Amino acid sequence: LSTKRDNFVVLHFGTGDLEDAVKEKVKEYGLESVYKLVGFKEHVEDFYSVFDVFVMSSEEEGLGSSVLDAFIYKVPVVSTNAGGLSDLVTEGRAIECEVKAADQLANGIDKVLSNEVDNEKMVDSAYEYVIKEHDMDNLSEKYIALFEKMLHQ
Repeated sequence: LSTKRDNFVVLHFGTGDLEDAVKEKVKEYGLESVYKLVGFKEHVEDFYSVFDVFVMSSEEEGLGSSVLDAFIYKVPVVSTNAGGLSDLVTEGRAIECEVKAADQLANGIDKVLSNEVDNEKMVDSAYEYVIKEHDMDNLSEKYIALFEKMLHQ
């Protein structure tokens, strides 16, 4: 992405075993001015309102609740299709990228930032999806129906 544009900053939230390796890569690639390691934040959802794009670069992922949060806050999403993310980022709700395809992530981010995609349509579709499919009432009804089906088998 830094070869295409200079008007962005990546905020990397979280900590973990690879933090030192990430710091080294940021330094090695000379990205200190655009790639900021923010660390763990208690209420990370407070930041969503200032994001132009939310990026999930996971190689492995269960549900992808951070992507669901981005959908709720109507932030355009660029994400890999790792694990459970593949169910979330389809059907125009996000820009879907293959795992370990940094070029696809960079191109997706660039498209969102350049408005080459209909960001409003994408976030509206994602918001409708998360409200319909992941709200507590709907999930509760699905679980109850599943339990009833299991009881009557």
